[in-house]
Amino acid sequence: MLLMLHILLLGALLMLLMLHILLLELLVMLLLLDKSKKSNYVKYLKLKLLNVRGVTKMNKELLETGLAALTEAAELVKQAMAASEVEAKPEGRYKPKYGEEYWCIGGDGNIFSVKWMGSHSSEFRYALGNVYRTVEEAQAALDKQLATVRILDRIAELNAADNNWVADWDDKGQSKYRVTFNAEKHKVCLGSNGCIKSLPDAYYGSEKTIEAVIKEMADDCKLMLEVGQ
Repeated sequence: MLLMLHILLLGALLMLLMLHILLLELLVMLLLLDKSKKSNYVKYLKLKLLNVRGVTKMNKELLETGLAALTEAAELVKQAMAASEVEAKPEGRYKPKYGEEYWCIGGDGNIFSVKWMGSHSSEFRYALGNVYRTVEEAQAALDKQLATVRILDRIAELNAADNNWVADWDDKGQSKYRVTFNAEKHKVCLGSNGCIKSLPDAYYGSEKTIEAVIKEMADDCKLMLEVGQ
């Protein structure tokens, strides 16, 4: 395509150059030649003009060919963009196609692959959210789950030590603390409210409890919240 455009440009420049030469020669004829020589020179210029017209015709043909190529290329680009938009549409939660290999986490913590054949066990894994496209996704999910359980165990332990603290949602004046992540500061921090429940009770603790969890288990908190290290 670029080569075609270069050819078109060169053709146009050549035509302009030849026209300029003709004009220059015409001026020379008018200014310098005597009457006896002008008639022969006019014939010569007519022949050159026919040549320029031929170049113009050739340039027109090149232009038409180039436009046709550009139109075809534009249509191909349009089709490619439409295809990419279809591919970019969200598919929802990943579910393998029949015969496709997927990864899951076994009851012993091992990660293994299985082919999706529509079996009851595969469908049940999917219902549990235990179906992953890659081994890396499965490993990340396992790491997150283990970190979450460790955090919940520690919250329960510290709440018990803090006068058996429990979240009382009927008590609007009680502050309930949880682990959150401040994206602007990129750090794990305390989050609190008195009456808006967004997580199960096991995730809430007293201020002292959650502060201790964040201090002791910062990496696990990031794994649980999927915010990286």
